[in-house]
Amino acid sequence: MAKVYNMGSNDFVLPTYKKKSKEEISGANIIESAIVIEGGAGVAFSDNERIRRRRDYVETTVTAEELKALETNKAFMRKVDRGFITIGKPPERFKTDKSAQKNAADTKQKITTGSIEE
Repeated sequence: MAKVYNMGSNDFVLPTYKKKSKEEISGANIIESAIVIEGGAGVAFSDNERIRRRRDYVETTVTAEELKALETNKAFMRKVDRGFITIGKPPERFKTDKSAQKNAADTKQKITTGSIEE
C-alpha cells in the first residue's frame, strides 16, 4: 500500500480497460475499473454550519499495482513533476491550482500587490 497526496482541487481518474477478445474488433474500449486519486484541496468544506475549513492536500491510499499503473501514466507523472501530487510522504510546500478558492490571505495580497501570482 502507498499513499498519494493530491494538492489539486479536482480528482485524478485513471481508467483501466478490458482486453479485447479479438484484435480485429473495432469500437470503444470497455472500462474495467478506475483508479481515483481524490481531490478537494483548497476547496472550502464544513463539518457544521459555522466553521468552514480548507485542506492543504488530500490523501489517497493505493495498492502497489495501482501505483505502478499511475507511474506509467504521462498525465499523472506531469502532476508529480509539477509538484501537485506527491507519493509516499506528505508535501512540505503546498501548491494551489487555478481552480482553488481564494482565501483572505489571497485577497489581501491582491489588494496590496495587485496580483495573486507568486
